[in-house]
Amino acid sequence: MVLAASFWGLSGIFVTIILKNSSGTPISLAFWRDTAAFATLFLFTLLTHPRNLKIKRKDIPGLVGMGFFLGGFHIFYNQSVLFNGAAVTTVLQATMPGVVTVAALYLWKEELTRAKIGSMLVIFIGTALASGVNIFSLEQTHTAGLMAGLIVPFFYAGWTLCGKNMVAKYGATASLSIAFGVASLMLLPLQPFTPQPLPLNPTIGIAF
Repeated sequence: MVLAASFWGLSGIFVTIILKNSSGTPISLAFWRDTAAFATLFLFTLLTHPRNLKIKRKDIPGLVGMGFFLGGFHIFYNQSVLFNGAAVTTVLQATMPGVVTVAALYLWKEELTRAKIGSMLVIFIGTALASGVNIFSLEQTHTAGLMAGLIVPFFYAGWTLCGKNMVAKYGATASLSIAFGVASLMLLPLQPFTPQPLPLNPTIGIAF
């Protein structure tokens, strides 16, 4: 869990580096990110648990939904990092558990306990303090950045909720590989109309 959080936190830094040192856009970066993740996870699953890739027809809508929300999440996440920076985006993203908790209340009748409410509050405050962002001030962002940042947790919650049953059935790597594949296919038609993130500026190290 700690390693997952660490890698996730670092992703915002690399998004910033790439977008500020190349001609790429949030849409093109999301496409290549999803494509690379799909290729890596699909190959790993094919070599280790090939049976998990045999998807039942009734589960296709869930995996497609998971991929749709995943692709949209990456676009708005990249956009928010570009506008607001990694720290502000992380704070806005921290509202995701709240969205998931409320959705689970209506979808699966999961009880909204005091512990869950307290956990959401602690997560949000802790993330804000750790990132050094003043959550009571909007001076660090603007309207477009704020809107992109507020959309992030909803897409994040969407693919989390769609993936709840899929991960239980097919495992994390298989379900994620298919979801990333769907996200990549969803973003593919947009690539001819948006600049690509290559080549990177050779002064990338200095910029960082």
